[in-house]
Amino acid sequence: MDEKIKAAIQQSMKEIEEIQKNFDELVEELPEHARTVKDKTRETLATIRSKLDTAMSEAQDDAQEAQLQAHLGVMEAQDRLEASRKVVDEYLGQWQDKSKTFMDEATLKAHLATMEAQDFWERRGQHLMEEFKQSQKSMQSLATMAVGELQEQFGRWNTLFSDMQNSASKSDDSKKGS
Repeated sequence: MDEKIKAAIQQSMKEIEEIQKNFDELVEELPEHARTVKDKTRETLATIRSKLDTAMSEAQDDAQEAQLQAHLGVMEAQDRLEASRKVVDEYLGQWQDKSKTFMDEATLKAHLATMEAQDFWERRGQHLMEEFKQSQKSMQSLATMAVGELQEQFGRWNTLFSDMQNSASKSDDSKKGS
């Protein structure tokens, strides 16, 4: 077998292994519904590898046959790669379109929510602010009344205690004077 052909086939097999590794890393990030694309591409890459392995083993027997098999294997591998590329490109294009649509919808919803908030504030904001001010005034008025009532009650208790203390002192003084 011609060493150049053998080296080329071995290099192709290394490249396919690298493609398989990169592909596996890429498809891990794809959603689960892309499983058929993942499986089909993996199967295609495995078939390409198998064809190259077959071409390599058959090439050992006969140099001319090896050249032919290698060429046919490479051609078939290219055909399969091209077919799988179309499927992957189509899927990635759809995924990109869906992602763009989702982002557009999210942007629109955020804008609509902002507009609704502005509209709500324009319609109800002043009214709510007035209600809050009225509520604040009412709460201050009620708090002032409650504090006043507490002061009055404390005053009554102080008077009561003072009277009781004065009565107790007078009774002690009258007991001392007798």
